[in-house]
Amino acid sequence: MVERKRDGAQTSVEIRQAAADLFFEHGYEATSLRAVADRVGIKVGSLYNHMGGKDELLVDIMSTVLDRLHAELDEAVAGAGDEPIARLKAVIGAHIRFHARHARETFIGNSELRSLPKEHRQTILQRRRDYEERMRLFIEDAADAAGVELLDARLQSYAVIALGTHVASWFKLRGDVTLDRVVEVYTELSLRQLGLTEADLSPNTVGALGA
Repeated sequence: MVERKRDGAQTSVEIRQAAADLFFEHGYEATSLRAVADRVGIKVGSLYNHMGGKDELLVDIMSTVLDRLHAELDEAVAGAGDEPIARLKAVIGAHIRFHARHARETFIGNSELRSLPKEHRQTILQRRRDYEERMRLFIEDAADAAGVELLDARLQSYAVIALGTHVASWFKLRGDVTLDRVVEVYTELSLRQLGLTEADLSPNTVGALGA
């Protein structure tokens, strides 16, 4: 294979995209570095100018998706204002949108966790726990503001988070249902299971739900 002159930064991006595609299509264990190199159009030895090994690619994919998830949550919160229920709605919406748009990375994160080296697996698991705690705190703040007693804040936060994984398993951006509609329905489902429906709230909190 004769390699053309390439931009180093762009090649690094292409390598990670190719690796994510192949991990999604064939699984981490079944994907060779040669397959990654072939997908990008470079020699296997050239991969090491951009990465340390296949493990590093998997860690990078999982770390990057968590970075983006936390960042999008931050952005949603920043735009939602100070009202707890409005913040929760924004957080749920961001959570659903992110997973719908990153189905490939969601699948890899759930199916290949066992393939991570132990020290990296613990780091990724801790970052997931941090995210779960953030979701739980938003839920608890909204419930407190509405005067709603939760059944179990931790388990109910898991149920909300699971909707993201669920939507990633079936949603297609070019399908017969829009992402806005999915977010609308899944947010309402989340609010209902949390007891935060308009029928159960005081007049002061109903306005926040419609924000």
